[in-house]
Formats: sequence, C-alpha cells, structure tokens
Amino acid sequence: MGKSRSTCFDAQIADATISLVQYTILSFHRWITDYSPFDRIFASVLEDAMQYSIASEQQKIPLIIIEIFSGLAGVDVIELTRSVFRGEQTSTRIKQFNPVFYQNLQKHGAV
Repeated sequence: MGKSRSTCFDAQIADATISLVQYTILSFHRWITDYSPFDRIFASVLEDAMQYSIASEQQKIPLIIIEIFSGLAGVDVIELTRSVFRGEQTSTRIKQFNPVFYQNLQKHGAV
C-alpha cells in the first residue's frame, strides 16, 4: 500500500482495495493449505461415505427386479422374497458374499 503513483484519488482507492482483496484471498488460501492433513482425513471419510451410499443403492437393485417380476407374475412380493431367501443354498451364498445384507434379512425374518 502507498505505492500507487496516480494523482487520481479514485485510482488510489482502487489500488488499495485491490491490494486488500489480494491479501485476503492469499491469506485465506494459505490458511486452507496449512491444514492439509485434515484434508486427507475428510477426503477419506467422504470416500467411505460415498462407497457406503453406492453399496446401499446397489443392494436395492435385486429387490427392484424381484418386485417387477412378481408384479408381472401376479405374486406377492414378500412371499416370493421369503421363499427365495429361505432356500439353504441361497442363504449360504448371501451370508458368504454379503454378511450385512444377510443380517438385515434375518432381522426382518426373511431368512
């Protein structure tokens, strides 16, 4: 500041304002980048949350397919699901490939 050589008062005010804005932006950027270890932590948490969200959405796909086919066949969705998941071979495969889904099925009495 104080380095403006203009004789116009408006130009001097503009120069001081631009210098202040530049300082504010650069100090904010420095403040953000100084906490880079936290960025990695938050990025990891965000990635885990996104994977959980994607996995939960993918688990809905087989249920939607079952609902569509049961609607076409005129069968009750709940009874069809219970009869499919109660098979010993199916239960073993679900337990092996997706234990969380299997626990949810047990909790709701579908297995």
